[in-house]
Amino acid sequence: MKDKKIEEKGKTCGICEEIYYGFGNNAEPVSDVRCCDLCNDTKVIPARIKAFYKGRNLNTMKKH
Repeated sequence: MKDKKIEEKGKTCGICEEIYYGFGNNAEPVSDVRCCDLCNDTKVIPARIKAFYKGRNLNTMKKH
């Protein structure tokens, strides 16, 4: 009896619309759907960092 290879179905990134495999990433705050690793690294994480620091005066932050 041969082992059946389980083929993973590709999913479409909600940002760039390219196909990705695996679980994907939470694309909030850029999109409300899953995204690929590249969009997560280049768009989602920078947007989260920007949102985190928005409204803060960076000159008054404590330096360690």
